[in-house]
Amino acid sequence: MQEKTKTLGILIGRFQPLHEGHKEIILKASKLCDKLLILVGSANVSRNIKNPWTYVERRDIIQKFLDSAGLTFEEVQLIPMNDYRYSDSQWIADVQEVVNLHPTYGKRVLFGFDKEGNDYLKWFPQYGFQNIESTSSINATKIRQTMFERTFPSFNGLIVPEDVQADYDYFKSEAARFADYPFPESLNFNCSDALIECNGHVLLIKRKFAPGRNAWALPGGFKNRNETFTQCAIREAFEETNLRVPEKVLIGSIVGSKLFDSPKRGNGIPRNTFVVHFKIQPDPDGKLPRANGADDAKIFQQLKDDKLIQNWYVYKIIKIGSTKTCLFHFPIESWNKSHHGGFHLHGHCHGALKTQLQGKRLDVGLDSAYNYFGEHKFFTEEDIIELLQDRPIHQADHHKNKEGM
Repeated sequence: MQEKTKTLGILIGRFQPLHEGHKEIILKASKLCDKLLILVGSANVSRNIKNPWTYVERRDIIQKFLDSAGLTFEEVQLIPMNDYRYSDSQWIADVQEVVNLHPTYGKRVLFGFDKEGNDYLKWFPQYGFQNIESTSSINATKIRQTMFERTFPSFNGLIVPEDVQADYDYFKSEAARFADYPFPESLNFNCSDALIECNGHVLLIKRKFAPGRNAWALPGGFKNRNETFTQCAIREAFEETNLRVPEKVLIGSIVGSKLFDSPKRGNGIPRNTFVVHFKIQPDPDGKLPRANGADDAKIFQQLKDDKLIQNWYVYKIIKIGSTKTCLFHFPIESWNKSHHGGFHLHGHCHGALKTQLQGKRLDVGLDSAYNYFGEHKFFTEEDIIELLQDRPIHQADHHKNKEGM
């Protein structure tokens, strides 16, 4: 069968947690296509009540199921998919980008259970759609609820992380405290956070109590009745970090602000959070202004992006063994020293590129590692040398004549 006549399937879910209904849909979908992409959602979300388990934890559980079902990487591939609370268009673009990495499949079909809440199934009219219903009445929301209520504290070996359980207990207590509020539809809290930047560093606190215990966060808190959002952000910044910067200087360092008001952005009673962005200068000695955590923050941390985030797609040359090696997020066709046998290490493609087309180019992402080693692991220097040293020099090189390209 020519690949252009083959079918690529797409299945999107959070699998929080994976249950028998999910397994049934995966098995049915895998039989209706030549390759199934399982896009595991909320991959970039920290633990919370709706998403208690990380992408890696969920991926490993799903992969264990796929292995037990005899489904290989060539048949089913797991891919992380980020959430964008304020940009559905970015999420749609991400899905399309992953699908477009498989151009040789002539037909693309989105699989899913067409029910209330699954609006995303209608966001891809360019793909076919196949509704798959599960015969199981189980659902992940009910499973999480029974675990949080400690009716069944574990499910298939999974337990609720302690900090997430603390969040659930906190918001349950919060709901009880406001149960008799006369206008529940208008009940929400107003908060302000301070985004304080200095020479590429960002000031963070580590929360000591629920909600969000042990999570890194911007300094911030509830807005008082007699203060503005900006005043709240400044007050909370000093209270939580004891930042050694005069208040007038901090006020004069405001460069922007943004409101985050999605009713689905958190748990419990909705929080409208106004973030104020400050850019402050280092001390005269060149050091960062001093700060230390207050009573409701374990410690503070100033994270330096080291220009890595600003230049996420940086082109960098290193040596693997004695071989010059180009690092770049995306796979590229020709790179520095490629005509002399130089290596190129990249990510982005989740192991989707065919080995015979790569030359001395290697996708070093975790999904690619599974393709080579049967497990999700980091590539070692020895792995890279062993896989690339005997490959032919990449043919699509500007130093070759046109006949050899």
